[in-house]
Amino acid sequence: MTERDFLLLGERLWQCYARELTGTELPDWARERLRLRLRFDRGRVTGVRVSRHARVPAGVRSCIEALRVPVPHGGSRPTGTWVQTFSLLVERVIRGTASLRGVTVEGSAATATALRAQLPGLLPQLRMAYQRAMRDEPSIAGVVEARFEVSPEGRVSALRVLAPAETSRPLPALVRAALSRARFSSPDHAPARVRVTLAFTPG
Repeated sequence: MTERDFLLLGERLWQCYARELTGTELPDWARERLRLRLRFDRGRVTGVRVSRHARVPAGVRSCIEALRVPVPHGGSRPTGTWVQTFSLLVERVIRGTASLRGVTVEGSAATATALRAQLPGLLPQLRMAYQRAMRDEPSIAGVVEARFEVSPEGRVSALRVLAPAETSRPLPALVRAALSRARFSSPDHAPARVRVTLAFTPG
């Protein structure tokens, strides 16, 4: 089988698994290696048998054993039986959003306009950091306020990150890390004081 055939078969196997995977908990049977016996007839998979030791549900077993995977025209066209072990990597998808609830800028009009336009550019980075934190604690959420100064060179200084007691602990730290690395620019290179409110919500 070619690499393309492997990918196609893996995709079909995943479709069989996905029918049975519901909720957020990953069942033990989804973590096991799957040993298959594939039967070929002139380049077409005409039969698939799941090892009798595999603990997959009956629905998954019957779905897999009904697979028929063609080999592209011009490729090898074998006939016979072939045994292969597959491992499917199944992960829970974590989703969360980071949004700006409010922005206040004290500075020249040109600098204020420039900073207001640039601050939303931090949201993708904050969202990725938030979703990484959610892998360890899926329920984390809350509102964080950050106050800082932007120098004429665009660097952040005098950074303070504030959060109410009910805000999950990792959030202030990831906001501090993102803002510490941020660089801004303005047409008149004037300093400014900034206050932003960020909301982090799962889903």
